[in-house]
Amino acid sequence: MCSLGIVAVSVGEPYSLNERIELSFKLVHSNSLVLLWSFTDPIHPQLFLEAPEDILCFKFNPSNPNLIVGGCINGQVVIWDITDYQERLQIHRSINTKEKGPVMNALFNTEPKLDHAPIVSYVALSSIDAGHSKGVTGIEWIPDHLE
Repeated sequence: MCSLGIVAVSVGEPYSLNERIELSFKLVHSNSLVLLWSFTDPIHPQLFLEAPEDILCFKFNPSNPNLIVGGCINGQVVIWDITDYQERLQIHRSINTKEKGPVMNALFNTEPKLDHAPIVSYVALSSIDAGHSKGVTGIEWIPDHLE
């Protein structure tokens, strides 16, 4: 992923515990997202990674950067696989590098581009009952050579 110039950002609401309890019904029915941006088009996200809860931390797999793991505020761990979107990211990069001033084009283009960024569902989610009792604030991938 580094060769593609991708950066990811987790989006969440800074609610206190009491506010989360009061708003629990609303929060259950809203999507939490991780946005993947390309340095070639810093205005529009390239992918939206859908999450069951706010994501406190996430990490790309160093051996397979198409796998991303995230730690949720409720203690669950979620995994996304963006393999099916690599071609799209490559195409978008090659189109933007051929255009003159992609940032300037994006700034003056008033047409919304939300439809161009697909929402990617997670492929695995840990059980809330067997998971962490507090939010997951750190994640590490175990290297391939360790068991």
